[in-house]
Amino acid sequence: MSISITRTGLLKVVSTSCLALVAGAAFSASDISPTDIRINAGGKQFTDSAGHSWSADFGFNGGITASNLSLGIKNTIKDTLYQSRRRHTSNEPDLSYAIPVADGTYNVRLHFSENYQGAFKNGARVFKVAAEGKTDPTSIDVFKEAGDGYRALIRYIDGVKVTDGKLNITFTDLASTAFVSGIEVLSAETTAPTVEKVVYRINSGGGKVTDSNGVQWYADNHFINGLTASVSANTNIIGTADDDIYLSRRRHTSSQSDLEYAFPVNNGNYSVRLHFSENYDGTFGFGKRVFDIFAEDKIRKNDFDVYSKAGSGYTAVNETISNINVEDGTLNIRFLDQKSTAFVSAIEVIANEEVSTGGDTNNGSSKIEAIYRVNAGGTTYKDGAGNTWSADAHFNAGKTASNPNQAIAKTSDDTIYQSRRRNSAGDPNLVYSFPVDAGEYSVNLHFSENYSGTFKNGARVFDVYSEGNKIVDSLDVFAATGKGNTALVRNIPSIKVSDGYLTLRFTDTKSTAFISGIEVMKISAASTGNNSGDSTGAGNTGNATPLAFTAQPSNEIVNPGRSVTLSVSAKGPASLNYQWYFKGGKISGANNSDLKLTSVTSNNAGQYYCVVTSNGKSVTSNTVKLIVAGTSPVEVKNDATISWAAPAKRANGKALPKSEISQYEIFHGVGSAGNMTYAETVPGTQLKYEFKSLDKGTHYFAVQTVDHNGVRSKQSQPIQVVIK
Repeated sequence: MSISITRTGLLKVVSTSCLALVAGAAFSASDISPTDIRINAGGKQFTDSAGHSWSADFGFNGGITASNLSLGIKNTIKDTLYQSRRRHTSNEPDLSYAIPVADGTYNVRLHFSENYQGAFKNGARVFKVAAEGKTDPTSIDVFKEAGDGYRALIRYIDGVKVTDGKLNITFTDLASTAFVSGIEVLSAETTAPTVEKVVYRINSGGGKVTDSNGVQWYADNHFINGLTASVSANTNIIGTADDDIYLSRRRHTSSQSDLEYAFPVNNGNYSVRLHFSENYDGTFGFGKRVFDIFAEDKIRKNDFDVYSKAGSGYTAVNETISNINVEDGTLNIRFLDQKSTAFVSAIEVIANEEVSTGGDTNNGSSKIEAIYRVNAGGTTYKDGAGNTWSADAHFNAGKTASNPNQAIAKTSDDTIYQSRRRNSAGDPNLVYSFPVDAGEYSVNLHFSENYSGTFKNGARVFDVYSEGNKIVDSLDVFAATGKGNTALVRNIPSIKVSDGYLTLRFTDTKSTAFISGIEVMKISAASTGNNSGDSTGAGNTGNATPLAFTAQPSNEIVNPGRSVTLSVSAKGPASLNYQWYFKGGKISGANNSDLKLTSVTSNNAGQYYCVVTSNGKSVTSNTVKLIVAGTSPVEVKNDATISWAAPAKRANGKALPKSEISQYEIFHGVGSAGNMTYAETVPGTQLKYEFKSLDKGTHYFAVQTVDHNGVRSKQSQPIQVVIK
């Protein structure tokens, strides 16, 4: 049922809807055995190579089917599952499934392959998925995520709770028609846990990918040198269902020292699993490419020959190195050329049982904690791993540039690399200064060369210094990646700070230095059980409450002359100190968890964040935007929070006590104020409302007051918001 407001202010029902019943077998939870459920959407029953039985399509509501049983599907050995699909059709409600299950908690696996050539481009088909009414915040673009057509993709939704005997999954169109190729419903209680403690999975030379088991491999990282190379996404790699891991590689180049990776880890014992595929036909032959492999400066593999071990090119090879002891907080893997250039396609670092994984320890091992993630030149962003990057902060100078529509290779977190802060003529060198406790830190520097004028080797070269030491020498981002619009990450494993600030200085050699993203990670020793100083326990601070935010501030839209409050809350091991910042600078006297701004003007519009410190450590809140309506263009991403003040008087001039305000009705429209319709009602005590996941475009909002007798005010003047 939908409701609109008539000219007279009365409620009028303008439409109703009812459930459509589809003929078919009736199911109930008692009909379902406790085994896992697998559905071949749009297809027939079959048994896969692992012996799992997939039922013919059932449990659906609406949609039509399509299939091509002769298609070869990449990145899987279960072609049959991906050759058919059920998709939405525009004259029906959203495509949905209601799968009978016993009440409980389930892990859901959704399988897709984009097989329609008309959707073989990014953005051609986009949709959202909800399980038991909870929408996955990340929309699905199968072609973009898979990287190609006819390529398998799996989405994972874990911890779905069912209380009514049916697990409901809904697919909602955003662009073109939603579809699904296969559905797995697995009991969370019986889903096998991961046995290995994998610390890192790195797709060397490539971007972030998800393998056929749903495990995420992160974009190339923690390398010290080398160049990248890759083969076509259509290349078939023998001996694996996970072609993507073997399509790219990082290789040695003769102008640099040995190819090497340096992984920050807790001290302890590790195994490393190395993945290779010989994809260069110039070394298709025994003895044509040979190299040695070192771990922690000890030779582990002599005269390693990928082609010889595989017996052919384009064939997956795995090599495990065990019993690697790390005592300095960094696991180093080095590849030494013997003939031609050493390379690696992917790396897994696995912690063995005796390795400390955090919490209280008694072996002096170290742990790593990210304390800053900054999207240089950009706004707040949550990456694919769920990490929040703050808007640009802690810089001294420089100019920003961005292109939010630019696709970035070698990463699935394009947003981090679409913006940058660079040096500017006449300004001092760009410096970032992060307030930190004295100690040891690791830093990740993120770059992407996005300016076509420097799309050639040597066109832009610069150095990076930290704490007076050169940490990156003569960096040429374009030369290191081999092309423009491509992500590059440089890891600095150890920076020691003694003055309370970790500084990063970018100095030009040719053209202007720049940075796209910065991660600062604290390397700290775990508790040894005999700490000195104050303690909240029996001589051990290992159980002290970690410093963290319990509530973040939110974007606010406010009318001129009104008041608005930005708020955070935090917890920590000791007393908390707050400091609010506006446009990167400290706000004098703003030292409370709440920042109240009164009689707001256009001068108050801009970005705010709060830094909380305790026991010498600090955390930084999300950066939020205060928008003063009517004073400047209002632009936000995805979500918008509108706020208002309670009216003090009625239209006739009489006082209106807050106790007589029953509710507020909120109106929303797209394109023009004339398109606004009723959207939501909130209680009279509530003075803000957040609209989430708004489509791109110009949106209008207004509020109407309703008193305890049902008398309505006129609508407020509309607020205009542009969703980018």
